[in-house]
Amino acid sequence: MDLFSLQPGCGCAKPTDAFSPESKTVQGIAGSLGVSPAQVLDIIRCRAHSDQRMAADASAGTAINGMAHDELRVTSNEMLVQNLFSPNGPDEAFRTWEEWYARKTKSA
Repeated sequence: MDLFSLQPGCGCAKPTDAFSPESKTVQGIAGSLGVSPAQVLDIIRCRAHSDQRMAADASAGTAINGMAHDELRVTSNEMLVQNLFSPNGPDEAFRTWEEWYARKTKSA
């Protein structure tokens, strides 16, 4: 079962119909985390965007600005874990991550 797909004109992973707020997988994750199924999808979307951006920048050679790639990824993971479940929601966490990432890399 494909949970995500790439769509023409967009480099971002998009959830398939199999991975929706109504799916048993998403409902199980939401129940375990104590959040809504929609928030689970928002968290996954934000996390996927950050991973894709880092991977694209690493491939283009623009991701490192004084930090080793592994160190950058570990710090990124820590920041996301701390912020994705904050009361302000995953979108605010992603904006915070983008600001941090822009400061730590050559890409904006």
